[in-house]
Amino acid sequence: MTSTKIATPFRRLSLCLPGTGIAALIFLAIACQASAQAATALLEPGTSQIYQRIITKPDGVLVEAPASGSRVIEADVAAFSIFYVFDRTNGYVAVGANINGDAKGWIAETHVVKWRSPVVVAFNNREEANRPQQLFFDSKASLETVVRDEETVTLVSGLTAAAQAGNPPSAGVVALEPEHMIDIEQNFYLFPILDFSHSRLAFRQRGYLLEVASISESEPEQQDRQFRAGIIFVIDTTKSMQPYIDQTREAIRSIQQTLSTSEFGSDVRFGLVGFRQAPGNRTGLEYHVKTFLELAEDSTAEKFVEVIGTMSAATVSTEGFTEDAIGGLYEAIEETDWDGITSKYVVLVTDAGPRPSVMGDNHAGAMNIEQLTALAERKRIRLLAMHLKTDAGQPDHEYARRAYTAATLRHGHPSYIPIEGGKPEAFRDQAGNISRQLVENVTAAREGRVPEAINDSLGAQFMARAGRAMQLEYVGAAQGTEAPRFLRSWTSDMALINPRTRALDVRVLMTRNQLSTLAQMLQPLVEQAMAPGMDADALTFFQRLQEIAAQSNTDGAQIADINPTGLVLEEFLSRLPYRSDILYLQEEDWVRMSRPDQRSLIHGLSSKLRYYQTVHDAPDRWVQLDPTASPGESVILMPLSQMP
Repeated sequence: MTSTKIATPFRRLSLCLPGTGIAALIFLAIACQASAQAATALLEPGTSQIYQRIITKPDGVLVEAPASGSRVIEADVAAFSIFYVFDRTNGYVAVGANINGDAKGWIAETHVVKWRSPVVVAFNNREEANRPQQLFFDSKASLETVVRDEETVTLVSGLTAAAQAGNPPSAGVVALEPEHMIDIEQNFYLFPILDFSHSRLAFRQRGYLLEVASISESEPEQQDRQFRAGIIFVIDTTKSMQPYIDQTREAIRSIQQTLSTSEFGSDVRFGLVGFRQAPGNRTGLEYHVKTFLELAEDSTAEKFVEVIGTMSAATVSTEGFTEDAIGGLYEAIEETDWDGITSKYVVLVTDAGPRPSVMGDNHAGAMNIEQLTALAERKRIRLLAMHLKTDAGQPDHEYARRAYTAATLRHGHPSYIPIEGGKPEAFRDQAGNISRQLVENVTAAREGRVPEAINDSLGAQFMARAGRAMQLEYVGAAQGTEAPRFLRSWTSDMALINPRTRALDVRVLMTRNQLSTLAQMLQPLVEQAMAPGMDADALTFFQRLQEIAAQSNTDGAQIADINPTGLVLEEFLSRLPYRSDILYLQEEDWVRMSRPDQRSLIHGLSSKLRYYQTVHDAPDRWVQLDPTASPGESVILMPLSQMP
């Protein structure tokens, strides 16, 4: 578990504003002290199950009564604490940690902000998304004026250039996204969505205009991290793969001399993982997934060449053609110690598509490609897939292409490298380009320049793009960012200059306790759906699934307590600018689905449950914003795509 200071994603502009900052969101679970009011939390107007909630700004004080001079219960309420609202009077709000029972006390209205739902947004990597810095505006009207202007691109470009130059704000601009990216895993931040509306943007694109808040308790500290790169080759070691194992060895051997004589050579670590299928009764398979070389201090190119010499293809065939690539990647992503590595790469080498988790006996259990990709993104690991399209694998080629394109996709750009015909010499060239580009990426980062692609090969292009993205993250973490105390502003979820590109990723903020509760509610539902005879109760299953999904996306603190049914479900959905896939389905969509499609959706939920378990059990994934809170109140930003 990490106790961290909070970073801001804003570059402050010369404008008088009431405080600024970025998020330190804490779900408090403190026993009631002096009772302010015994009641049930207030409902949102016009709803029957949506309860009013607020977030606290910095310097909030919890008092016994709604009056100046009242006895202080808590002198310094943590910024971004979330409470339910029990009453409003005399400029104060009565707040409590739960919807039922006594309120905890009163906080001045000036120190709270309305909280709609745990669905929040965060900056994506500008380099990978291929977009400029995002602007923030003082009002919805100012933002609408800009996005609806016939010359939006010219106008936004001028405003961005002026903000970058530090000129006085104009056209309602109040803040600019920082030049370097903040690593949300190192310097936790978020944008809660206070209000939203659908809008037409430039080039007839549609998107959301979002009112967001940025709150911070303290400035982030600069991180003194030495730049180090780590690359793990995950190699299919089934019977047909010996020529490619040999060529991988030669590719690394080709850069061995360069690294050994370079002053930056010691900044590169190598790893090696082999995978097949679970041996079962086939003793000749020897192993399922095996780490041959860890990312240790002495894991040099020379050591890699030595160790891969001990790796050999299986002497017996596996069952079917697909292999456990998911298990091999899981080993590299989750079972490897990446501590101290700032630039992280995993390269998959295989001639087969990934063995579906539904077949059982996979190293990563029920986990699918989509959840594996989410694990890699959370650790800032870039995946590349080298697919050997041999003649023997012809029937599998399209399935493998789709799977590995999805696995390596980041902001619309996959890092999938097909090797037509599976020719060893073509593979050697691509592996060599990847290896040499790795050297260029490290050298450029240490010299303070942007890495350039060494040639126009796919391997070099993909590695160069990943290198530039990682450099943006590394410099942002190393420099830190000045954090204003509080800022309320409007922006678009899409890039203002090119609204076909997303600027903000959608996340759901959850505590560890809430994730556990969500999993506990989903598990029996999925098990029931997988059992024989589910057809007769398919609609009831779908309705219950939507209820859980709606509640977890709207009020994670009450997942197990509120059961929205019938028309009440719309109360939850109306408060969400973004929804998980389940919430976009209608009952008639589910009824019209074939049984195989329904089971595919259920298997996807099973994979998400495996993902929840992995995330829940990894202490370094959780952020403890309040050192006095219990471990169950530490928080995480869950990708919306991984919600039910």
